Amino acid sequence: MIATIQSVAQLERTYGHDTAKVLLSVFASKLVMRQGAAYDAEHWSKEIGEQEVWRSSRSQNTGASGGSSGTTESLHNVRLVLPAELMDLPKFSGFHAARRPPGNPEFRVPFRKVEPVSRRSSRSKRRRL
Repeated sequence: MIATIQSVAQLERTYGHDTAKVLLSVFASKLVMRQGAAYDAEHWSKEIGEQEVWRSSRSQNTGASGGSSGTTESLHNVRLVLPAELMDLPKFSGFHAARRPPGNPEFRVPFRKVEPVSRRSSRSKRRRL
């Protein structure tokens, strides 16, 4: 089954926060395209996930009796995709968010122009006459 939504905020307004959360949770695989609103970008950034990253920091102290320096490492959670990145995506590109190990690759989808159904049906009627 494929479902699309225009905006998380719109879904929450229509169905309420709790029901919208349930609806969004039933899909194991999501394609997140360019976002137009900060609220939606924040939601999808969290949905895509985080990774743990070790960061080093150095400190250096000097005083009357000499100096000392040291390095500490700490583990930080970092978003895989920032909300601003989702708002700045090029046209027809996005991210695949799936319930699987980290490494959600960016994807590109080739699109082709298709005539609206109303034009195709009127053209085929003319051919038959």
